[in-house]
Amino acid sequence: MAFAKKIFLFLVIPIGVFLAVLTGAFSSKIAPGMTEPVTQKVSGIKWEEAQKVAAKNGVTLPGTIVADKEAKVASRILASVKQILVAKGDRVKKGDPLILLDSAQVGAYSNLAEAAVQEAVAAKSQSEQSVKQAMANVQSAEAKFQNVESSYRRMLNLYQNGAVSKQDFEDTQMAYQQAQAQLDQAQAALKAEQAMQQAVSAKMDQAQASYGAAVDNLNQATITAPFDGVVTNKLVETGDMASPGSPLIVIEKEPYLLEVYADERLAKSIRTGDKVPVTIDALQSELTGEVTEITPRVDPASRTFTVKIQIPKDDRVVPGMFGKVIFPDGTSNVMMVPVSSIVKWSQFTGVYVVDSKNKAHLRYVSLGKQQGDRIEVLSGLNPQDQIVIEGTDRLADGVEVTN
Repeated sequence: MAFAKKIFLFLVIPIGVFLAVLTGAFSSKIAPGMTEPVTQKVSGIKWEEAQKVAAKNGVTLPGTIVADKEAKVASRILASVKQILVAKGDRVKKGDPLILLDSAQVGAYSNLAEAAVQEAVAAKSQSEQSVKQAMANVQSAEAKFQNVESSYRRMLNLYQNGAVSKQDFEDTQMAYQQAQAQLDQAQAALKAEQAMQQAVSAKMDQAQASYGAAVDNLNQATITAPFDGVVTNKLVETGDMASPGSPLIVIEKEPYLLEVYADERLAKSIRTGDKVPVTIDALQSELTGEVTEITPRVDPASRTFTVKIQIPKDDRVVPGMFGKVIFPDGTSNVMMVPVSSIVKWSQFTGVYVVDSKNKAHLRYVSLGKQQGDRIEVLSGLNPQDQIVIEGTDRLADGVEVTN
């Protein structure tokens, strides 16, 4: 019995009091009747009528950034790679060193070629002296022969007239023949020396050419960039053997182009020189490109043709980047509203529409492409709807608005 009283005192009574408070048993009563709702009014709001306007349609095509020119830089000599001075993605100027080859062996060839040139120069100098001496011998032999010939002819005349003995004539004749032989010998020696001189000169020319090639090869030990561009590939490592003609570095030259494949139905609407909007996703910016090349052939398999669009110079652009271009494709009437009228929260978009009682109501809309300060509304609006274009940040659904 005592336990039942405790339950009544500590459990039933408090619960009853709590319920009485909730039901308002201890508060003053309000007489029944009608209360006026509080209406919020926001001033300084601007709105305008939504209208459809003629807009250009566009076809968006994806593409890849490519270079205007590509060079596969190769070695002209056989030598090992000593040092690589550039990496993929580096920008280089014409003449910048790219790779250093081991020039020790090439330098040895150069030294040998230089020694051969010096030897040929000495041989040529000696040959020139020999030719001069041979020419002097010929001149001496000619002078002696002329004197002996004159005596011989005089003695012959005397001998024929019986004025000199046969022995004197024969002595003079023998001297004449000896002088003739000496002259012939001197002239033959001169020809031989002249032939030798030509051979020595040819050998010297060959030695100089070999030395020039050796020096050129020594200079080729430093491989340089053929033009301004970007290093897009490195095909060797330090220690590899570079052979003549084998590519070592790939460099691509600006300007850069966006290469896309357009459907054949666009063939008549795309022209060289057209200015088109280009978007490079990695840069998150829109550029204005120019159509510079159109392949005059349609791929029969894909029914597409290649179009290249030159983009403005930008050091952030590198070959291989993804991009998009929009080509015009006729016009159509679309609902365009000011960007300032769009209300965004989370992943939803909407606009405030003002009704006949000047109350703003938030309406969900689906958006399309933006053109300048206006954006396309795909659904959610009707022509002649009054949309708020200024002051949306001060509105809530259902508030009354005034200008």
